[in-house]
Amino acid sequence: MNDLTTFADTATGWQRALYAFLTEKQRRSGSHRTVEGYSRMLQDFFGRLGKQPNEVSSRDIFAYAHGPGLSGKQPSALTIGARIACLSSFYRFLIRMELAQSM
Repeated sequence: MNDLTTFADTATGWQRALYAFLTEKQRRSGSHRTVEGYSRMLQDFFGRLGKQPNEVSSRDIFAYAHGPGLSGKQPSALTIGARIACLSSFYRFLIRMELAQSM
């Protein structure tokens, strides 16, 4: 698994947007732990889904937020909230940067 918090010169446009999001999240929150958690969640979400951010639907986000994790267990309420917060924050960033429109 790639560490998305490390910039790669070969990154695609969406990967660059993700790097920018994580950089901003680090700057605003000051929490490396939050950035690592968001990086893992976003990698998991987009890796499983196999879609680009502009192809994602609200249904995809709902299914991921409430779906089982890699262990096969159903997520706790805390995990569901963290997943929704992460994806919501990422999409608000994309909208603010005019890289996406609201869903």
